[in-house]
Amino acid sequence: MYECMLTPVMPYGVRGIIWYQGESNVENYSQYTNLLSGLIDDWRVAWGSNLPFYFAQIAPYEYNEDQKSQGLREAQSKVLNQVEKTGMAVLMDIGEELDIHPENKKDVGERLSLHALKNEYGRDVITNGPMYSRHIIRENHIEVFFEYAENGLISKGDLKGFEVAGSEGVFYQANATISNNSIRVFSKEVPKPLHVRYGWKNWFVGTLFNNHGLPAPSFSSL
Repeated sequence: MYECMLTPVMPYGVRGIIWYQGESNVENYSQYTNLLSGLIDDWRVAWGSNLPFYFAQIAPYEYNEDQKSQGLREAQSKVLNQVEKTGMAVLMDIGEELDIHPENKKDVGERLSLHALKNEYGRDVITNGPMYSRHIIRENHIEVFFEYAENGLISKGDLKGFEVAGSEGVFYQANATISNNSIRVFSKEVPKPLHVRYGWKNWFVGTLFNNHGLPAPSFSSL
């Protein structure tokens, strides 16, 4: 496929790459950060240019119980910190529970275009939804902070999908409330929480957004 589909177009000038990830890498998500980083480096060498590379995070779907698409989503997020000139369109709110190929590609394309419009064409647009930055352990709850949330956070419907865990590492469903650009997360089951996660399952409809209507990806602090 590389020889037949890529090498014939490599002499042509391109402005950047847009990548829509296939689902087969759910099986080897632990290797995916290195795989995608290597692909980007290889293509940049082949084209002789430090091309921008913007990719779609895999959409939620009801995979089998032994498959961990949340692990693949996390692996994709890690690429952003390891490889320069990359961007990710988050699809937490537009997956389909029983269709591995969700119909809504319009929002996917628009979210990918935000990265190109800002970084390659100088448009004044917001490219990302809230990205987990850090958390602070309070007396009986956790306060979670995000990047790309300077203008505040919002929820669409009830704010769901948050879980906390104590020293034993077992997560329990938690209540979450928004306070400007941070979130307070707590559970009666975990009086001394240490870890927090959000949307950490195969099928989930995102509820957390920034004020620009862009969703937060799933994340885990553990």
